[in-house]
Amino acid sequence: GVRTPAAPSRPLARRSRPFFYLFSHAPIGPSGAYPQLAHHASEIPFTFHVAHSAGPDPDLWTLHGAAETNLSAAMVAHWRANAADGEPGTGGGVAPHWPQWRAGSDERAMEYADAPRLRSGLKAAACDFWEEVYAASASHTRDALAAASGSA
Repeated sequence: GVRTPAAPSRPLARRSRPFFYLFSHAPIGPSGAYPQLAHHASEIPFTFHVAHSAGPDPDLWTLHGAAETNLSAAMVAHWRANAADGEPGTGGGVAPHWPQWRAGSDERAMEYADAPRLRSGLKAAACDFWEEVYAASASHTRDALAAASGSA
């Protein structure tokens, strides 16, 4: 499946077929106006190609201009291809090829910035740090459980 890069994902990724992504495009409309950033859920209008919206503050959740429409088309193509056969690939030729993430390789992930692009080692330092924390925590937990059961 498609997942965002996060440290706990790395151990899970070694046992599955992940395709990591990062949405870093700051929306052009009021949603990205201040501060200018890609916030939680800002990729939703792009994933579902929301050209028009209704309700309170509809401008917050719509695409603005050709660049955002093109970015959305690439995302939709990747998601559609992933839904069809479990691999986003080239998104039917609309978007750049999105390879499966592989631990220990160059760990390529798709970044949806102003245009989709591949990035290597995305958030690698953070993943390295958290992987060490989880390993130490798991070791400590095993030791504590062994001591509690009297087998240490």
